[in-house]
Amino acid sequence: MRFLSRLYRIVSSVGFGITTLVLMALVMAFATKFESNTSTHLAQVYIYRSWWFDLLLLLFTISLSTATWNLRPFRLRHTGVLIIHSSLLIIMAGAFVTRRIGYEGTLRIQEGQSVSQITLRDMVLAIYDAETEQLQETIDTDFRSMASREFLNRTFTTQGGTELRVDRFYTDARSTESIVGGGNRDNPALHFQFSSAFFEEESWLFSREPGRDRLSFGELLSFRVQEFGNEQIWRELLSGAARTRPASLSLEFNGRSHQLEARPGQVQSLGEGYELEVLQTFESFSIGTGGQYRDLGGGRNNPAIEYVIRKGELEDHYVSFTLMPDFDPLHGQEAVLPATVSKPRYTPSEQAGELKNKEVLFALLADGIEVAWLDPEGQVAHHPVEVGGAALTLPWMGFQLSVDKFFPRAWIREDMLNAGHNNSNPAIRLNVHEDGGERQEWLAYGQVKSFRFEGKRWMIGFFPRQVPLGFTVHLNDFIEDKYPGSSMAMAYASQVTVHDHDEDAPPEWAHRDVEISMNNPLVYSGFKIFQSSFERPRTEGGPEVTILSVNRDPGDEIVYFGSLTLCIGLIVVFGFKKKLVEIERARRARQSA
Repeated sequence: MRFLSRLYRIVSSVGFGITTLVLMALVMAFATKFESNTSTHLAQVYIYRSWWFDLLLLLFTISLSTATWNLRPFRLRHTGVLIIHSSLLIIMAGAFVTRRIGYEGTLRIQEGQSVSQITLRDMVLAIYDAETEQLQETIDTDFRSMASREFLNRTFTTQGGTELRVDRFYTDARSTESIVGGGNRDNPALHFQFSSAFFEEESWLFSREPGRDRLSFGELLSFRVQEFGNEQIWRELLSGAARTRPASLSLEFNGRSHQLEARPGQVQSLGEGYELEVLQTFESFSIGTGGQYRDLGGGRNNPAIEYVIRKGELEDHYVSFTLMPDFDPLHGQEAVLPATVSKPRYTPSEQAGELKNKEVLFALLADGIEVAWLDPEGQVAHHPVEVGGAALTLPWMGFQLSVDKFFPRAWIREDMLNAGHNNSNPAIRLNVHEDGGERQEWLAYGQVKSFRFEGKRWMIGFFPRQVPLGFTVHLNDFIEDKYPGSSMAMAYASQVTVHDHDEDAPPEWAHRDVEISMNNPLVYSGFKIFQSSFERPRTEGGPEVTILSVNRDPGDEIVYFGSLTLCIGLIVVFGFKKKLVEIERARRARQSA
């Protein structure tokens, strides 16, 4: 008891309160310098939202409250001090309310469009059903208030009981990749180098990755890679007689070889009353969760053909693959016909394309790699290339070309680096216990990836939280004034229409036109909407985009009231304290008489 009494005297003393106040002032001065040298995000994480800063505020509040209580019995001369202490406690209460239930966000609106939700800084894990694309649940996270962490063990559990574990978090993630062999699918890739006395460059080319099968270095040189399953196409290109070969299906049926046209809907006779009908072809064959066949698209990765062979009312169903000719062609059911297919081979349509000036073509052939280009006389030059072998001399500026790596089953392994501390591109590394084991994937800001658990396929996204406004803001027009003779914005404003469909809303807000500018915010329904920034059109004549900052501060009025009472208290202390003391002395004198 004596200890508590002594502790109370220390905490309620003027010296403790002043010490706490001085510490807070020093911390905030340091925080200002720290924020200017680093970033606002780090200042928030390490100082303003840290546990020890909360403790400092709590100690100051306790000291102020106990010091006020010690003024009992309250006398008239205490009026100014009581008002100041009370106003400071009111301001602290308003700040606490804002911190607990207030928030800030943004509205990004394109001209002619409407929004009704605020995008907050807080991040959530959003889980969607991959089949219906419907949002199933959102999981709150605290990553936005964290600094980058390499070693993290944060676990979240879905409604179905699956654990989602996050072991890394970066505030400013930058995507990197490494290419290794031994992937789970055929994906030919080669790494080449070319250099001269003044220039050196290297890169990867992927024959089945859209957009990554060619690379250009300005007007200097361009490179392209292509697979030639039919080597005759390659030879025709070298001889200048290249042409497109249509897709075909070759097979043996009842001891006879057939070369058939592979066009969907084509029906062709196999003799003895049998006929073959091509149902569909696939650039990248896949099987969906319901067992249906799908073409993933995105470039040729797993070419396949689906067809049936009939005789009378009986039919057998087949799927044959270009890259897996020995795979059992009968798919999904038992054979009912006595005759069977053997040695099926599906060849998609092939076109070599023409060689361009200053273009180098890597040809992936069955027996190796060759390279071709047009020489200065316009003739096709071609040479075999050995991986890791001697460099070839190109006819331009003495460039040396070599291939140092080739992977038939390349695996693009994605990774992330942290590039800063501004919290501009948060990303997490997510570990999910899938049906076949654990899978690890990076999820960056706004990114969605597919996972399979609980017996079905799900999509998980890493998104900022969105909160309903309660009304709709429609951007009619964005106005930008520029400084004369420059493209720099001098002033800008958003002309919007606010729609509030709440029956209890004021009638004038059912449809109200408002202009929001830098010095003219919109204040409505507990929100303050400021003009923050904008985005110019990406194409000539395209729509502009306004970016509005939204603030919901329920403790704002409390803080304003506390500030007003603080001013009144200071006026009382410095202007009327002497008068109050005289009044109190006169009162005591009358009581004594």
